[in-house]
Amino acid sequence: MYNFYKTILGCGSNNKYRLNNSNGDNDRLFTATKTNIHSLAQTTIPNSYESSKDLTKHSNNNVIINVEDKVKKECCGSTISTRAQNVLSAPSVTIKYNQKVGADSYHPHTNPQGYVDLGLAENKLCEDIITEKLRTLPTDIDDTDLRYYPDVKGLPSFRNSLKTFFEREFDSREPLDADNIVVVSGLTALLESLAFALADEEDYIMTTSPYYYRVKNDLTERARVNVLEVPLIAKPKTRRVKPYTLDVEILEEALLCAEREGKRVKAVLLVNPNNPLGDVYTAQQLTHFLEFAARYQLHVIVDEIYALSVFDPDVTFTSVLSIYHPDRDKVHFLWGFSKDFGLSGYRCGVLYSNNTSVVKYMVSLGLYQQTAPLVQQRLRHIIDDTEWLHRVYLPALQDRLRKHYRMFHDALVKCGVDVHHSCGGIFIWMDASKYLSEQSPAAEEWLFDQFMKEKVFIVPGRACYSNKPGCYRIVFSLDENICIEGIRRIQNVFRRIRPPNIQNGF
Repeated sequence: MYNFYKTILGCGSNNKYRLNNSNGDNDRLFTATKTNIHSLAQTTIPNSYESSKDLTKHSNNNVIINVEDKVKKECCGSTISTRAQNVLSAPSVTIKYNQKVGADSYHPHTNPQGYVDLGLAENKLCEDIITEKLRTLPTDIDDTDLRYYPDVKGLPSFRNSLKTFFEREFDSREPLDADNIVVVSGLTALLESLAFALADEEDYIMTTSPYYYRVKNDLTERARVNVLEVPLIAKPKTRRVKPYTLDVEILEEALLCAEREGKRVKAVLLVNPNNPLGDVYTAQQLTHFLEFAARYQLHVIVDEIYALSVFDPDVTFTSVLSIYHPDRDKVHFLWGFSKDFGLSGYRCGVLYSNNTSVVKYMVSLGLYQQTAPLVQQRLRHIIDDTEWLHRVYLPALQDRLRKHYRMFHDALVKCGVDVHHSCGGIFIWMDASKYLSEQSPAAEEWLFDQFMKEKVFIVPGRACYSNKPGCYRIVFSLDENICIEGIRRIQNVFRRIRPPNIQNGF
């Protein structure tokens, strides 16, 4: 994302630019030259400017150039629409790094010098079990209905199976209605569609930070809905409070501040278990969260895509489906098969909403974002097999997640870094700020560059909109050999740059 700003600022030379925050914050004046722009872009642009829209160039004639026009003319070319250019100008970790790393991926035999990818959020821990299960599924080749246009809401048989699955695995407090279920091609499509459904252009959807880096892209690229980031406290004043605790008072303060600034906040988004922190929210926390949303008449979007991946035996997952909400029409539940079942290529996400208008809107988009009927049929066979889920798959998944988390946790702690305690999901949230020469975004990116030079890809905290320099997200739900190699390379970096004041045991 830093290079995004370098590209914009670097379009000119020896000129002064003012970056105006669309949120109404005070602007700053920068002097941009070809020689100093690299460090300037990294060290002076704060996190709050990442959604900025206006870059005004101040020359002798006081010519004002909008950033979108500048990107269009000098960075993206002029052969595509402004809307397309806006999408291309948005920072995207997925496009910038995942493609680079994927093109030179590590393999112990065929490409031992390739990148170890600990950044892409995929779950491959139970690939063997899932592969064997898929081999046993009926082919359904004689089901001629699957060859033709399906119900755009999702196959009725699949939605009925999902209804039973959610009631059973997510402990819904009341019977669900299969007509309130909509099946689409993944949660990215769902988040974007909900942004269109719940908010108008320039409205806001609030969420806590750090957060999954694609959320901003999903909400802003085409729907043009802003993200109101609410930073959680990374280092509380008392040890009795866990870092990054979900605090309704912080949410309320941020909402009221936004309203005073004239921002229209329409919804609040929560990911549970959290990406990237791995926190699993209690029933009490969820109740307070829902009460806060109801108090201010906000829609609630709860993404529970890691719900079955809670690996801490002392933690019980609580779904929003199991909690009372005074305005049930404003609660929208999301889940998908990409993470818990490691089937990201199947492209299947699910919405459950009691809001008939939202459901109708989602159905109207069905032709744009359908999950293939053959895929729905195969997934139905999987979730209908309760015995396999409870006796084979879920115990193995949670056991392997627990072991891999512990392997990474112990290895990183020996390096002298802090590791946030995770209970669910597939991520380690590592605080390596002790290794920074200064507490700044520039120093964080420098350390990220050291990891890339060692050919191990982890996601920098700024990409997850963390306001604490030196944090990184690491995926641990991969083949054991890949994890071991990734740990070795991370240790190599820390060993090479270790400050004298850090004691470690690696």
